[in-house]
Amino acid sequence: MPSQYISTVVRCAAPNCDHIKRDVNHWWICHITDRFLVKPWDDDAVFTEDNILPLCGNACVVKMMQIYLSGQKTKSTTIGIVAQGGPVE
Repeated sequence: MPSQYISTVVRCAAPNCDHIKRDVNHWWICHITDRFLVKPWDDDAVFTEDNILPLCGNACVVKMMQIYLSGQKTKSTTIGIVAQGGPVE
C-alpha cells in the first residue's frame, strides 16, 4: 500500500511570477500591513493571512515594494496542499 503524506507547494506571490519554492531557493517572507516588512525565509512560516506573502527573490521583493508604495492591491498568497499517494482525510 502506498504511503500517504501531504506536501505543501508554495508559489511566489509577486505579479507575473509563478516560481515554486524548492529546497535550495533563497526566498523571502513579506508581511504587509501599515508597514512593508521583509525577512528571510522560515520553513516554519504559516501563511494564514492574505498579507503574509512568499517571494522568490530580490527582484520580486522590489516588485512588491513598488506595489506597496503605489498603494495597489496585491494578490493573495498561492499555497496548495497536494496529496501524494491518495486522498488525505
